Amino acid sequence: MSEARRLYQSPGPQFYPGNTVAPFNVVQKTGQNLALEGAGDANAYNKLIVHPAAERLLNSPDVANNPYVQNMVQAAQQPILQQLTEQVLPQIRTAAAGTGNYGGTKQQLGEAQAVERTARAMGDVASTIMGNAYGQGLGTATSVVGMTPQLMGASLIPGQAYMDVGQQQQAQEQAKINEDLARWQWNQNLPYQKLSEYANAIGGQYGGQGTSKVEATGGTNTQTIAGLLSLVPGLADLLKYLFNW
Repeated sequence: MSEARRLYQSPGPQFYPGNTVAPFNVVQKTGQNLALEGAGDANAYNKLIVHPAAERLLNSPDVANNPYVQNMVQAAQQPILQQLTEQVLPQIRTAAAGTGNYGGTKQQLGEAQAVERTARAMGDVASTIMGNAYGQGLGTATSVVGMTPQLMGASLIPGQAYMDVGQQQQAQEQAKINEDLARWQWNQNLPYQKLSEYANAIGGQYGGQGTSKVEATGGTNTQTIAGLLSLVPGLADLLKYLFNW
């Protein structure tokens, strides 16, 4: 009881005096800084590349005003026009002169038909080149926009790697703190545990005395004595020895 009173009046148990949560370590802080830098790089990439590409995608590439596409069209049309002026028209005029119809209706119809077919061929070439350029422009813009998550995520990979390693180190440090905390709490509770075990050990009834009473229920004295003798083994022999009974 005195030990229980002493423990009750003491200021303990005390709370663990150290830190119970492991702080961010150097590796984690490095990873966090890299993640912030990567986020800034991703934001800059988004403004410089993704936004213009998305705008081109929404507004459709303007291949008609693209000087590179126009040069390709002219280069492809030049041989067709040259064939008209250097081969087809001279042949028509030569044939008309040979038949005496130079400057006539047949010559004019032939030249008009040749020019019309040449213009159609040149238009087909231009349409094909511009159509391909338009499709490539859309494909490029779509590809840039589609690659945005991967490209932006790539800038965050170094920081994430640092934070993953730092998290493992922090977990190990937290495990050490938990071990120290558990040892501290065990030592704080040890006196109370020992007192509880001691109280349980001495809580039984030791050294007690008991009495029993046997009452006769009638009958002769001989019967009563015989009944008592049957309850205490060896008593009959002792009486015979002492009193010759």
